[in-house]
Amino acid sequence: MGKMTYHQVFSVYEKPFAHKLARKAYSFYRNYRLKNSKHRPLKEHELYMFEEHHFHGDNASQMPVGYNRELKTSVDGEVNLKYLDLFDFLPKEDIDSFRKKLHKFAIKNKKPLFSMYLTKEDEDRIKRFGRYVDGWGFSNLHTIEFINNDYLAKYAPQITISIRNLSSSFLVVKYRFYISKEFNGEFNKICKNSYAPFSDVSKQYNIPWYKPWKFGRSMYTGDDARQAAVYNLISSLKWAAYTETKKWFDLGFCRLDIFPPSFETYSTNILPDGSTDNMRFWNSIGMDYHPDYSLAYNACVSWTEKLGDKEGINLKAFCGGKYSNVDSLPEIAEHDLSDIYGVYMTASCFRKIAERDIELCNKWISKSIRKAKSSLLLKTRALVERKMYYSYRFMSEFSGKSIDYSDAGGFQNQFSKKGSITENTLKNVSKSIAITKAEIDHIIKLLNDAAEYESSKSNLKIQRWMMVITLLSIVVAILALANIKIDFVTVFDVIKSFFK
Repeated sequence: MGKMTYHQVFSVYEKPFAHKLARKAYSFYRNYRLKNSKHRPLKEHELYMFEEHHFHGDNASQMPVGYNRELKTSVDGEVNLKYLDLFDFLPKEDIDSFRKKLHKFAIKNKKPLFSMYLTKEDEDRIKRFGRYVDGWGFSNLHTIEFINNDYLAKYAPQITISIRNLSSSFLVVKYRFYISKEFNGEFNKICKNSYAPFSDVSKQYNIPWYKPWKFGRSMYTGDDARQAAVYNLISSLKWAAYTETKKWFDLGFCRLDIFPPSFETYSTNILPDGSTDNMRFWNSIGMDYHPDYSLAYNACVSWTEKLGDKEGINLKAFCGGKYSNVDSLPEIAEHDLSDIYGVYMTASCFRKIAERDIELCNKWISKSIRKAKSSLLLKTRALVERKMYYSYRFMSEFSGKSIDYSDAGGFQNQFSKKGSITENTLKNVSKSIAITKAEIDHIIKLLNDAAEYESSKSNLKIQRWMMVITLLSIVVAILALANIKIDFVTVFDVIKSFFK
């Protein structure tokens, strides 16, 4: 399994090397044509392409004004990332190793004041998770402050590790990172910056980079520029959190070559507003145009997200805080929202892995069937079973019963006739996984049938050889008893003709 890199995982805005060469070639060509336009006049389409003002679109939308509910007055708008949660799976046979690694992680770092820590009862509770536990809530195990990672000490200084049941032989581990004011200061700078529109080269797939006169241009708004800046900032934080966690724990999704599912929880003092400018701003920082909304929780959950091939499932929640001092539900929801989605996100990531591996395994199977060798088919079957071991094992036992649907009913979506995206997706994830499992079953059956067929052909050949050898042995014995000389060349000619 190859080692994942940052650019492989967060590849949405990564351009291939050929595109970077195309930019250079276009820039050189444009400057050359403009300098030599007196001797060789620009054509009409070149006049349009080379004039940058033709590509000017809208600047980035302004950050809306915030509202202070206690003072009942307008204030500067703010959007702050409160928690970054990474979800991972843990096979129950590895729980003792996980417990030891948790001890080592705690010893090498620092425990914050007035925070949770492991007790003897917690130790026993972790051990009991090795059995089947039919629980719906996360059990908090430890809170730790980073002292050996300067980046996280500045931007995400604390982590809380929690665990809960996923299926009969798997657990979900939640690594929650608490985000600092320093990080949110940088995040809000991006939110408030009025990014200018820009353009980039665009070319057909069959046009080489060294033919810039055949290129076109792509136009982007200031909101597109902000969206890229937000993505890069959050991705850097996620990568730092992931790499530090991987130092101390064996991350299951890392072994399967995919980034763990992540949930971002934001708090804001900006009131909901259906205006176009308001929605443009929210879309520029990662919220889709039609999120799930809960009035009781005063929160939106966004489902649409650009993802790279190796990037796990990602969801975002934007919370507006308490309505009043006597209403604590929105505050509780802000802290616990990601728990609603933890099992779903882990299960969906397993499904994404399985679908990726199905494509790869189909290539292996097709190649081995064409070669029609029994040994190669058996080897391929072993490779397929090893490749899909964890995902198939999970899908074979996952029923969806470990998902807590009780809180999902609090959301609504204006484009969903029945319930919300949250409610419908959580209820249908087990069906989707069953469909993917059926595809894997079909692949394994195909391999087994092909192996059985090739094995039958081999057995038939062996039986024919054994029959010929037996007959020849009888003939040789009879001739030997009759004291008759044997022409072995003639015998071999007979055998060859038998198998033609």
